[in-house]
Parts: sequence; structure tokens; C-alpha cells
Amino acid sequence: MCSSLWDGATRLFLRETVRMDTVSSCTRSCETAGSFSMGRLLLGIFLLVAELSAALPPERRVQEGGIPILVGARTLSNGMTTVPMVFWVNRNPQQYVPGVVLLKTRRAFVLPKGARGFTSTALSQVLDPLEVRLIRQPFPEYATSLQQADLFGLGRLYEVWYAAPVDPYDVCRALVGNPEVEYAEPLYWRFPLYTPNDPRFSQQWHLLQVAAPGAWDVTRGDTSVSIAIIDTGTDWEHEDLSANVWRNPREVPGNGVDDDGNGKVDDVRGWDFVGNITLSQALAGQFQEDNDPKVRPSASGVLAHGTQTAGCASAVTDNTKGVASTGFRCRLILIKCASDNPQTPGVWRGYEAILYAAQLGAKVINISWGGAGGSATEYQIIQQALALGSLIVAGVGNNGTNIDAVPFYPASYPGVLSVGGTNQADRVASWSNYGVSVQVYAPGEDILSTTPNNGYGAATGTSFSSPIVAGIAGLVRALHPDWTPMQVFHQVRSTAENVLTSDPAQHPLYYGRVNAQRAVSINRRFDQGVRLPGIGLAESDPILISSPSGALSSYEPHTVVLRLKNYLGPATAVTVQVQSLDGYATVSPATQALGAMGNGEIKGDTLTVELRPTNPWYAGTVNFLVTVRDAGSGYVNYFFVSLPVQLPTQNQYTPFFGVPATYTFYAAHAPRPDLLWAAGTYGGQQGVFLRFSPGGNPIAGQVATVPVYAVFAFDEQRAFVGSGPADGQAAIYRTQDGGASWQAVSVASITPFVNDIRFFDATEGIFLGDPLGSAWGIGRTTNGGQSWQRVTAVPPPLSGEAGLVGSVCWLGDTCWFGTTAGRVFRSTNRGQNWQVSQLPGVSGYVTQVIFRNGREGIAVYRPTPAQNAPYMVASSTDGGATWQVNVANLSSLGFVPVYGFAPPNSWEIVLLGINGAVMASADLGQNWRPVLTMETGALITTGAGTAIEPRARLWTVGGVVGFLDFLYARTNVRKELSVPAQLDFDTVDVGFSRTRLLTLQNTGDTAVRVLSLDLLPGTAAAGEYELLSPPTLPLELQPGGTFTLRIRFTPVQTGTRTAYLRVTSTAAGSPAQTLLTGVGRQGSAVAEFDDGTSVDFRWLPAGGLEVEIRAGRAHQFELALFDLLGREQLRHQLWVPPGRSVWTIPLPVAGVYLWQLREGLRVRRGTVLCSPSGR
Repeated sequence: MCSSLWDGATRLFLRETVRMDTVSSCTRSCETAGSFSMGRLLLGIFLLVAELSAALPPERRVQEGGIPILVGARTLSNGMTTVPMVFWVNRNPQQYVPGVVLLKTRRAFVLPKGARGFTSTALSQVLDPLEVRLIRQPFPEYATSLQQADLFGLGRLYEVWYAAPVDPYDVCRALVGNPEVEYAEPLYWRFPLYTPNDPRFSQQWHLLQVAAPGAWDVTRGDTSVSIAIIDTGTDWEHEDLSANVWRNPREVPGNGVDDDGNGKVDDVRGWDFVGNITLSQALAGQFQEDNDPKVRPSASGVLAHGTQTAGCASAVTDNTKGVASTGFRCRLILIKCASDNPQTPGVWRGYEAILYAAQLGAKVINISWGGAGGSATEYQIIQQALALGSLIVAGVGNNGTNIDAVPFYPASYPGVLSVGGTNQADRVASWSNYGVSVQVYAPGEDILSTTPNNGYGAATGTSFSSPIVAGIAGLVRALHPDWTPMQVFHQVRSTAENVLTSDPAQHPLYYGRVNAQRAVSINRRFDQGVRLPGIGLAESDPILISSPSGALSSYEPHTVVLRLKNYLGPATAVTVQVQSLDGYATVSPATQALGAMGNGEIKGDTLTVELRPTNPWYAGTVNFLVTVRDAGSGYVNYFFVSLPVQLPTQNQYTPFFGVPATYTFYAAHAPRPDLLWAAGTYGGQQGVFLRFSPGGNPIAGQVATVPVYAVFAFDEQRAFVGSGPADGQAAIYRTQDGGASWQAVSVASITPFVNDIRFFDATEGIFLGDPLGSAWGIGRTTNGGQSWQRVTAVPPPLSGEAGLVGSVCWLGDTCWFGTTAGRVFRSTNRGQNWQVSQLPGVSGYVTQVIFRNGREGIAVYRPTPAQNAPYMVASSTDGGATWQVNVANLSSLGFVPVYGFAPPNSWEIVLLGINGAVMASADLGQNWRPVLTMETGALITTGAGTAIEPRARLWTVGGVVGFLDFLYARTNVRKELSVPAQLDFDTVDVGFSRTRLLTLQNTGDTAVRVLSLDLLPGTAAAGEYELLSPPTLPLELQPGGTFTLRIRFTPVQTGTRTAYLRVTSTAAGSPAQTLLTGVGRQGSAVAEFDDGTSVDFRWLPAGGLEVEIRAGRAHQFELALFDLLGREQLRHQLWVPPGRSVWTIPLPVAGVYLWQLREGLRVRRGTVLCSPSGR
């Protein structure tokens, strides 16, 4: 048994690899199987890294969670902001190379060869503990000779290779906020998309299907058009390839000199970026570059991949030997990005190769590899290649999944001509990925092509669909050498045939199969002949939004402008339709006419987009399908627009790590907020567990050789899981050492399948299982699980009825569970006795049961067993004895629940959806509100709820493990606002002022809103008390939050002056009042100096101010008077002889004045009340 992160999985991966390598054929797709076997081999390596302790010191760590990287957001002169590309870096060790991060700095560093550090203290503080062994600058030319052409800052990119056992994710996280860093991200793994079949076809059916012969009647390509094959290596000496292999005109073969100055010596035919290296050398970044892009001494299996893709793109055609190709006579730039060593799988440095090919002048670049995980670096490299004139063509992968939901890179990057696979029936192949994001489809099944050593063979996968399209793109470039990459992109797409589906609703997903003849025949000229438009987003600033953040940042309407460009032939009557795909936002106008659009013309489609209250994300995206039609030509195009969402919230979702796809977890339990256990399967067969605490590393391992579906844990060491084997020999497994070992107790005599486990204390527990025979399989233990006894006081099951994993609710000693026959069982005495109720008219599954107290709860059900039956809500107010059905339709909200719970003392019932969305209802399911969370894009299979009052914590388990902390409506809520009873201003001279601070504090456990602040009179006159800079109301204070008010007292009369500040809020006891009190006194009208000199001010009844000075010596004073606004009223110089002197100063207006008397550095100040009543 294993006890460290995925340790047992490593052996499983290796065993699976051996099994796959011994299989000669695969009924689904050998390409898929091959890529999975390599992935499993590497996953063991990747995931072992994460079990090691992080070497970064604690003070350099920041809060766990996804790292957003925004690319391209900037504010324009018109106030609009470009919508950025957003890439999320999440902990997912199977997706990236251990021991290396891609670092983009804010300034360029000049590094010597073999450098291990930067001349920056800020960077050294983070990188020094990592034991950096190498820093590579992939594109040094963009920091020097090509700096002016560096559109995307590629000269500031560095690969940092290090030896410390630290997950690259943690390094990226530690670099967030570093003043030297623009962003940091892992280096993602990429893999070829195939495993070859044996040769079995004597003819190339795919060339006829794409109408290649008709295209060759128009053009047979041109030797000036080069197609780069970035792959595992290509046999450039092959009899059917060598004549089409590109020769570098700027390089002198064999002279040992870098004649063209690109850093590659004698790159006559291309380049080998990797060499013949081991996996350990690759993981250390020890590449051995050379100028031979051929695998030596020979290539087979996956290493033959590059030779096959090259033959599909541009094998020499019409030469009486071998095979033909779509590219006919286009030249091949051959670039090797894999090791000659078959034990070193994967594609390495592929994105460096893309830019290298673009710099060499490749018109088309074929990518028949890819993987998960979007990268800002990769995206910017592709954009730079496009700017250099290279079209990127890439296969979309072979998992049979929708890449709109699960992106596949590089095919999913904007600007890439992505290619899916079809079969001989001219339908999308079952193994091919698909979606609106797939630009075109091409044959990919049993494609006959070149193989190493002058061989020929057939292979399957989008690896071969892609170069077929690359060859067609080469023909288009030969005809139109002045076209941009995006014009070629749209030409290939616009001329594709709509033959893949007869259902118009499916057309956006299956746009069309390429047609080479149409691609080279249409749009020969834009002013005559057969023409078609090609309308899509403009290359620069394609989407603008009226938000400084470049995102939907509130629920208010936002202006969004789609800048649409016609890249091809003229359009006469263009309409644009925009529709929400997820229902999270409204858009208007839904349809808009743009009229005619000429070649190269750009028009804006101005929209108003507003988030709906049902939007579930505070950080995520809302997605729209854009349909562009031209009535004149019959042209139609579809593409996605995704707008980022960034909403303020108190909720916080924290993703911790990704889970390999070979693991599926069905149940989870959080015995306390900071501990998670989960149970599930590896490969759908072996039972595994997962244990994780934030701040530590995930621990996973094998429990049994059969699947496990239920889990209950006491703490880090003690846990139980239950199995559901196909043979019915169910067991309860117990660990007391954190999963290092497990002891099994058979319960097969009670149940064939364990759905749930619950313990009330260390000795007493219960499990809920499926029926065995005519009795329910429920067992109890009173000895800590050492033995189990059947519970007999249970109504019998119906024919074919079973329980469901996840359809169980425990509330103290009370339990409810749902069944496959629309029934709910309940017990109020720890499962010793049971009753049952039927949901009226329901014969389908009850998938979740959640009660918020002993009386009130809901059941989520499907009315019938039909696969497309909706998810509905039923409610009960009598503990589940009776039910009201059809309370709500969750499916109509686009919501598929996988887990539900009610936090302690909660009015609300919370559901977790399969996409990670969270919804809550406070009225037993009638109305639902989204609980804002972060979009991860991962499939969620189960969850676990707990509370850290006043917040709830919801663990999500699936493709990503994380938790959401959120506030919820509680029954025991304390809404308290502390308002001081009195605020004393002490004594203040009349006409002067004093400011005091008054602090409001939320001393409760839920948010409080301050609704109004009012000053009420006491003995003070209006204006004597003033609230300075009042806050914008309503003002929300979270638990523990404070807000400080500034209040000024300016007495205009003497004596005690009072007023009241009334605070109206949502807190209990509102409104509250603070007594404001202060004393006004007459300001001093007498000044005394240290030498005995005195000055007395008197108001004269006839008007004016009398100043009397008594002095023992001569003085020179400056007298100034100011009104209460600080405006100077007069200034006099007074020459004072010894003795008594009197001056009369006219004042036109009675009132309060401020006086200042200065002699040299000596100053006296005060007030004088100039009125008939006195000073």
C-alpha cells in the first residue's frame, strides 16, 4: 500500500505502459492509446515531485490558488479597453515539466552563457533557494539585434532550471508581485498525437476526398513556399521527401560557420533542438542541439511520427514513386523537437522551434502535437510568428472531446488554424476532438504516408489531418504570395464543404471538411470571378470593452465592441448574431446588420452586455457564439467570444492541485475544515484514497484492487472506505495510519455495494448499502468497525431498487437516503429503524437529499430513468414523510448537481455543480442564487461541506481539488454594530474647531449595512457639529470590519453644546445614537508676553476695536485680524513706546475675529467677539 502522493499510481502508470506497448491494434484509436501511455509514464515522474517539501522559506509563500496571467489589456484613447487573453496557472503537475519555470521579466537582463542567476536582489531572494542550475534565454536575438521587432517582449523570456524539489507552481506563486516579474508560468508538456498503424492501403483515399487532384490543376505549389514540420524528427533522406526538403540559401553547408547569424551553425535543412538525450537529461535542460533533423540511427514507433506528417504535407508528388501529397512541390523545413532516444517521450522546445521556423521564412508551420494547459508565453510566440508571416496549422487531439469546454493547445490559441479528423465516410471520426473552435476538418483515418528508411505506412489521428491542411495552405500561399496568414486561414475555412452533418444546429461544431480545389479556385481575384468573404475578428484590438479592467466588473451594462474584419472577397449584406452560450449574460442587440464589407474592411459590432444575476463566477468567463452571415454569397462563419468576469466578492475559491484523468473520486469527507479525504478509483478499477490538508502535499494511494465509493474519516490517521466490486464481495476498509495500510472486513453477507459510511463516535457506526436479496444492505457496528450486523427494521426494496452514492444526508442522529426508484428512506435513531416515502409520480433517481433541520429539506430527483430526464427539486416540511415535487427545474438553469449540503444553523441549502458552479436556496428550492466562485474549467465529481462560522467551506473534488469559503444565511446570525454612546469634544474657543474620530465596528458574525447617518440637534445650533467627508451609503461592514467617521465641532456660542449622531443600519437595535458634547468658551482677548507686556482688546459701542498695550519698553508689533474662514481683514504695524498706548481700529461688521500679534519670533493668537455685549 502506498502513503505518498500518487506513489502507487506511479507503478500503475508503468504497468499500463507495458500493457499498451504490447498491443498491436486498438479498436478506438491507436493514436489515442499511444499518447495516453506516454502520458501515464510521465505522470508518475511529474507527480512524485509534488510529494517533496517545498524549499521556499515560509515568508516567501503567498496564498494558494490559481495565478491569473493577463495578456494584451490596454486602455485606448477613446476610453475603451482591449479585452485581454487570460491564462490561469493552476497546480497540475502532470501537465508541466518539473524543475523549470518560464519567467518573463519587466526589463531585459544580459546573461552570460551558463548563468545561474540574475543581477537583481528581488529575483535572487526567490530563486537562490531553488538551487538554480541553468538559466536559458530562448530568444536572445530579441533582446539585441531584433529588439525593435520584438512585438511581445520575447527578449525578456527566460527558462529557469533548478534542482530543488519544488513544484513549478509554487515557484510561479512565489514570484507573483515581484517587482522584476511580468509573469511566471510552468513549461507545459506536449506530445505527438498518434501511434502508427501497419501499412494496409495501396491508395490514398484522402486525396480524392479533399479534391486534391482538382487543386493541382490550378496549382502544384511552389518551391518558394516552405512548410515547417516541427515534430519528432524527419527522414530527410527518404526517397519521396528529399527532393522537397528546403535548403537554407543563407547557409554554406559544412563550413562550421553560422553564416545567416541566427545562432544555428550549418542549419542547412533545419535544426535538431533536442539531440539524443535521456529523460533525466531532458528534465535537467541538457539539450544537445545539432543540424541534423533526422532521428539516428533509425526511427520507429512514435519517432517515425515526423516522417509521416512530412509526407502528408509535401511528399514529392508526380515522381513515379511512393505517395502523393497535398503540398505537391512545396518545400519542407524540418525541425526536430524530440530525442532520438525512444525512452525520452514528448516534444521539447516546440515553441522555440515555431519562432525559429517563422524567422527562416516558413509560410506554413505544422504542429501535430499538443496538450492541456494554456500558456501566455506560447500564445505570444504564436502571435509573433503570425506577425512574421507564418500560418500555424495544428491538430486538435484525439480524445473525442469538445475543445470548447476542454481546450487543447496550441490548437486552441487564437489565430491557429485548428484541424479535426474525419473518416472515409466523410464524417467526423469518433476519436477526433471537435467543437466550434475547430476551424476545419480533414481526413485522419488510415492515412498512407512516408515512414523512415524509404518506407510507407498508414496511420490515424489529427496528427495527419493537420499536415494535409498545411499542404493545402501551401497551395494557397503559392497562388497568393502577398496574402497574410489570416487571409490564408480564412480562405481554407471559408471554402470548406459543409458535409459533416445534416443537422443545421450542429453546423457550428462541425464547420466543414477542407476542399483543396475550392481553396485554390475561389477568390482568385477580389474584383471578379467566384468570391467568398472571410469575416472574423480583426488581428489587432479585436474586442473592446467599457471597463478599465478589460472585464465585466459589475452587474451594470457594459459596452462591448467586436471589431470584425473581412479578410477575403466582398460581402454585400452582412449580419451578425451574438448569443449567450451559458446564459450568464444578456447581449443586445442580438442581431445587427453591418451592410456591405469590402476586402480588408473593418466594422464594429457595438453591443450592450450585462451579467445576469445567475452568473456563478466572480473570476471566470462568459461565453458567446457569434454567427456572421452574408446573404449575398451564402457565407456563414461561427466563432466564440469569451469575456472575462472580475466581480468584487467576499467569497474566496482556493484551487490546490489538479487530479490526473485516470483518477475518479466519488465521495469525499471533511472531518474538519482543513482536512479532506476522498475515495474513488484508478482506471475505473482499483480503489484509491486521497488525503490532503492545506499547507501540505496531497497523499494518495491504493486501498484495494476493487473500486471504493464511500469514505468517512475521523482525522489524518483514521478513516474508513467502502467498496462496490462487480462480484458483489463488498468490504469496509479501515486505516489507522493515514492510508499506509488498510484492513478489510467483508460485508458481502449484508450488501454487494457500500454507498455511505457514518460513525457517531469511535465505536458506533453504520453503513448504507444496496439491497441483497429482498432486504436492504444496511449494517451497524458497535466495536469500531471490527464487525458489522445487518439492520432489519427497514421497509423492503422494490424490484431493481438500489441506493446511490452521494444521495445521503446526516443531521445528528437522523439520516435520509434516496434511491433509484424515486423513494426517500429516513431514520431518526442512528439507522436502527427506518421509514420510507415516495416522491409522487417519480420513478427515476433521487440523486441528492439535503435537510437544513429535522423538518425542512429538499430532494434532487430525475422524474424517470430516461437518460435525458431533467434534474428537478422536491421539498419536504415534515422531515421527509411527504414531498412536494416540481418545485424547481435545475436543468433549465443549466445546472447539473453532484453534491449538496446545508451548513450548520443555515437557512440555505447549497448545491455543487459538475462545472464547479455553486447555488444556494433559502426557500426549500423555489429560488436559487449563485454563490460566486472561481471558474476552473475542471469537471467536478463530488464535494464535502463544513463550516468555519460565519463562513461555510465547500471542498470541490474532481479535475481540480480546492475549496470555496463563502458567507451564508444563518439561523443563529448575530447582526451587531458597535456605536459609541458618547463623543466628547472638550472645550473649544468660540469660532475655533476641533475634530474627533468616531469608529463604527461590526461586532457580529455577518455583514451589516449602514443605511444612513443623521446629525440631530440638541442644544447646539445647526452647523456647530459637522460630519466631514461622509461615506457613500449604504456602507457594508463585514464581521470585524470598522469604519471611522470624522466629526468637527465649531461652537458659535459659549456654554455646553450638544447634538446626536443617529446611525441607521441592518444591525439589531438599529438605529443607534451617539451623544456629541462640547463646551464653547469665549476666546482670549488678552495677550501677555514674558517681559510683562500685555495687550487688551475691547469692542467699542460706537463700533470698532480698541487695542490697549501696556509695555515696560519699546516694541514693534504686527497686528492681523482674520474672519472665521481665514480671510485676512486687516494688518497694522504698531510702534509701542514704554507705558500705556491705545489704538482705535475701525471694523465695519460685528462678529467673531481671529487675531494674531507678532513681534519677531514671538506670536500670540486668540479670538475676539466684536459685539455690543462685550469681547
